[in-house]
Amino acid sequence: NTLGSALHYRGDQPQASQVKLEALAELRRLVGDDHPLVTQVLHDIGSGLVEQHRYAEAIEYFEQAAPLLARQLGPDHR
Repeated sequence: NTLGSALHYRGDQPQASQVKLEALAELRRLVGDDHPLVTQVLHDIGSGLVEQHRYAEAIEYFEQAAPLLARQLGPDHR
């Protein structure tokens, strides 16, 4: 995910998205779907897709991240 962020800031958004997708797959394999890092990478991928004006795809990642974040923060989080 750090490499993806560096590529993003360099302006190579398509490559950054690809690297982050690879990081997401590896994270899920290593720590499972409910880990906070998985949630962060899902959000990062969605944000990168928004910057590429790929809104429908971005929504898919935000929709995956939202329930994970809600579970991680708990019902009393404001």
